[in-house]
Amino acid sequence: MDPIVTCIDRLEEIVGDFKQVARTADNNMVRDILALRSAYAAEIAKLFTAVAEDARLKANPQIAEEFQRRFMEARHLIAKMQTRWRVADIENDPHGYLEDIRMIDAHSAGAREWGKRALQKAAA
Repeated sequence: MDPIVTCIDRLEEIVGDFKQVARTADNNMVRDILALRSAYAAEIAKLFTAVAEDARLKANPQIAEEFQRRFMEARHLIAKMQTRWRVADIENDPHGYLEDIRMIDAHSAGAREWGKRALQKAAA
């Protein structure tokens, strides 16, 4: 399997998990959200490594740069959201947190879809 697509798919799963945890809003919510934040950061790091090592993208540095830009932007948005949402705030307003996750997902979905299309173009 393509390591970049695997990372993109995993990021999508993690965002889905964020939404599910926020919808559930149970006693484990904060613990689960903190674990997902770590998982998201680790997966972004894997994605950046995979992009840097990918032969298709080494041959297409403009696409590689755009990958970095789009996913850094998505990472920045989620980092800003995490800063806004402290543990007590998440506990007090899980639905507000879920709304922010949905907005982040809408933005990052565009980056994920672009990434998959860009890889197809780079391979052609």
